[in-house]
Amino acid sequence: MTSMMNEKWTIAFKLVDFNKDGVVNVKDRDDCLQSFINVFKPDSGRKQEMESQLNEFWDKIVYLTDDPDWNKSFNLDEFIASRREAYTKDSAKTVLVVREALKQLISAGDVGASGSFSFEQFKNLHEAFNLKDDNLVKGIYSMVGSEGDGKCSVDSTAGFYTELAMGNDEGKHEQYKAALASVGFM
Repeated sequence: MTSMMNEKWTIAFKLVDFNKDGVVNVKDRDDCLQSFINVFKPDSGRKQEMESQLNEFWDKIVYLTDDPDWNKSFNLDEFIASRREAYTKDSAKTVLVVREALKQLISAGDVGASGSFSFEQFKNLHEAFNLKDDNLVKGIYSMVGSEGDGKCSVDSTAGFYTELAMGNDEGKHEQYKAALASVGFM
């Protein structure tokens, strides 16, 4: 399991290393916020809500706490070590914190607050999070699965990313890893 979790945490690091400089820090958070504003062009009220959601995402996903220290940054080894420590101490709590963080990120992209995404909306969410490869986004949309209305829900999208970053299902891990590798992400 250690190998699988290290792979998952490496994937998570690559996703949150927004500017791809090998370090996760406040610049990644700020660049992500700017990207969401550029992609979604929210009005002032929605912009404030989006900022709050994204700040909560970044605080929890990077620091796994409500008390972040944005003066600190993480390279890959430090990021993995922080996850290992938290996961070893209380795996259920760590998974819950990650899921809550991901719901904030995904909800920030749900600008209509409908609770679900058409493919185009899903694509915009991923573009805002610097995942612009069409094949990758199509693959993720397919793996998340759509509801009866042909849309992916915020909850199922959060579930997918929680499994990707913290889950114990080895079959899904291999499937997700293969899909990411097919588009050069791994």
